[in-house]
Amino acid sequence: MRESIIRLGGIWDQLSSEVAGGASPGPRARGSRPPVKLSVVSLIMDVRVAAREGSEDLAHRCTPDAIANLWLIHGALVAKPDEDLIGWWSDAVQEWANRGDAILAPHALERLYGAICPICASVSGNALQDGEWVKVPAIEVGWDDDSVKVVCCRVCGSRWDRDDNLSGLFDRMMTDNQREVLHLG
Repeated sequence: MRESIIRLGGIWDQLSSEVAGGASPGPRARGSRPPVKLSVVSLIMDVRVAAREGSEDLAHRCTPDAIANLWLIHGALVAKPDEDLIGWWSDAVQEWANRGDAILAPHALERLYGAICPICASVSGNALQDGEWVKVPAIEVGWDDDSVKVVCCRVCGSRWDRDDNLSGLFDRMMTDNQREVLHLG
């Protein structure tokens, strides 16, 4: 959960500035502001509400800052571990980070059915879609034009960007997948 909160924190700053539209304080110039993406506002509200309610319930206090509230929740769960709550919050924060990534860097995502994550060995995981948890492939590949932009695991949160050694990752995944197929046959 810790890594997901750190990742979400960076995404949060970008989303917040997108909603603010870069407007400076003080009198505004005449004219219209750029339109706000509803997906950004929806994600920000989802995180703010859940983080505020969660920090009140688990840490018995909250702040006006959503990310600070997530850290309060993290601290409360470290102090008093509860497997179900840790799983729920880990999944929620990971899902918010994934939604934020999709908003900020929209690219064609391709889910790789049957691909094994070389870090956590997962083939599938759960994702929150339209308010329901559904089973989805663990590995997703994000495309930018005709090249791979990012490969990520929805289960453990591992992420390999274009700058990383994507061909090495691909070779490792193919080896792991072949090994798994041989064990099944």
